Amino acid sequence: MTRQQLLQWSGIALAVSIVLSMAIRPPLRAGQPDSRVADFPGDIIADDSDAFKPPQPMTLAQLKVRLKLQEKHALNFPDGTTLEAVKKHLEEITRDKGDFPDGIPIYVNPQGLQDGDKTMESTVAMSIKGIPLGTTLALLLGQVNLIYWVNEDGLLIITSFMSEDTPHPNIDDLRFAGFESGGPSSSKPPMTLAQLKVRLKLQEKHALNFPDGTTLEAVKKHLEEITRDKGDFPDGIPIYVNPMGLADADKTMESMVEMTIKGIPLGTSLSLLLDQIGLTYWVHKDGLLIITVVESADAPPVKNNKVSPSNPLEGLRSEIRALRDEIRAHHGGGTPAGSGK
Repeated sequence: MTRQQLLQWSGIALAVSIVLSMAIRPPLRAGQPDSRVADFPGDIIADDSDAFKPPQPMTLAQLKVRLKLQEKHALNFPDGTTLEAVKKHLEEITRDKGDFPDGIPIYVNPQGLQDGDKTMESTVAMSIKGIPLGTTLALLLGQVNLIYWVNEDGLLIITSFMSEDTPHPNIDDLRFAGFESGGPSSSKPPMTLAQLKVRLKLQEKHALNFPDGTTLEAVKKHLEEITRDKGDFPDGIPIYVNPMGLADADKTMESMVEMTIKGIPLGTSLSLLLDQIGLTYWVHKDGLLIITVVESADAPPVKNNKVSPSNPLEGLRSEIRALRDEIRAHHGGGTPAGSGK
């Protein structure tokens, strides 16, 4: 057989093998990825069409609730309050003469509370106004490792993100500590108008004069005072200090910082000041400046002192991968992923 004939027969054999493999393999439905592609690199998972269901169009009932959650209501619980009190407050402030005479319908999943080791008497604290209710609610629930989502019937469900009743995260339904789950960090969304307004405020040059040191609480009040104006920020830029972030950094609102600087944009001096105690800040899409620990689960990753958005569950996934590696290493199941061996 000549070389040319050998190449021809090899090509025919390859084509036949491809056709046969496609014939014996079940077809993929639209929107369903290859079942051999795992959510966690290195894992093999079974076909689960529900887990990979593409986001569905919002129902009218969902839309009505989501529009309610875009309204700006103050949540003023500086000394803390219970989840039960929060639920009643939400129902009260969302009442209207149209679709919600009793407020938006809210269901707190008991199993979700149990999964998160919480009760309706668990306490949360917050003092924020001028921010959409949906954002402040997500941040508030994040303090006790809970989330909310809105089902197709317009019911706002509060639960643990680990509960089986929680839908697979997508950009429309799941809220996790103020984030909307989305694509990878490389697909940076355009800055919102609310973010832009806060960013412009942070470009203003204000002196920070704390030569003898001051508390984080005093810094927060000072920032709100010096950023007040007669336009968008009559009470100063809205600031939220994440309690879980403080706990992760082993700090409190009484932790001390010191700085004497002027002629520098406020955003830069704030970054330097927070860095003294292992904290950072980022600006939420709704224009809320959030202060938290550098590597907190609620904060986007920080690269070169610049914050970039990320999948809200990536921190959890990293912890799960690390735990799996530890278990495999303990049982002699192979070299941990990422070890380079």
